[in-house]
Amino acid sequence: MGFKSDGAQQLLGASVITTGQATVTTVAASLVAANAARRSVTIVKHGGGDVFLGATAAVTSATGLLFAGGKGAALGLDTSDEVFAVMGAGSVVVSFLELLES
Repeated sequence: MGFKSDGAQQLLGASVITTGQATVTTVAASLVAANAARRSVTIVKHGGGDVFLGATAAVTSATGLLFAGGKGAALGLDTSDEVFAVMGAGSVVVSFLELLES
């Protein structure tokens, strides 16, 4: 634990780091499960194609957040909610790294 210049406590670093992978297809599915201890999650694509992210399994290419880019494209999210993913066509492997409090 560190301290800000005003004396308030500031959390530094993460207590726990977890990782995982999933194949995103044209059928919307959970990419990262909800986790109340999560500070943030970073999602990285292993290939090309447009991935669409959303908060429910109803996410589509018309309603989701576009995660464009090729291999190595990364997106950071500060959320503890479940993240769903779908592709308009094809499939791609996606990794994630979560920063958690223990």
